[in-house]
Amino acid sequence: MDEHELIKKAICNMCFLRCGINADIKSGKISKVTPMQEHPHAQLCPKAEGLIEWVYSPERITHSLRKINGKWEEVSWDEALGFVSDKLFAIKETYGGLPPFLVPLTMRQFLLSP
Repeated sequence: MDEHELIKKAICNMCFLRCGINADIKSGKISKVTPMQEHPHAQLCPKAEGLIEWVYSPERITHSLRKINGKWEEVSWDEALGFVSDKLFAIKETYGGLPPFLVPLTMRQFLLSP
């Protein structure tokens, strides 16, 4: 292994399997993804196998966007998070409690809490 090559161990979060991956890094970019042998699921699912294509896809959205007057426009992260926060607060004010899409997260946290 030369000085510009590095292997990073990680968990893929693209599906429920949470594949263990060894990501070969060359010149600051992922060059190869292989299964982490010490992981209980020591193989890659199709999503983990396609990780490099997904990370470096020219179609990947890398900035926050908001639809304004029917067109997608780049906005700051502060503006995007403020917009989402305002909408979630409005849902809470209208319907009370947690929005339905947050209930599974809350239930999972409840079931896993000590």
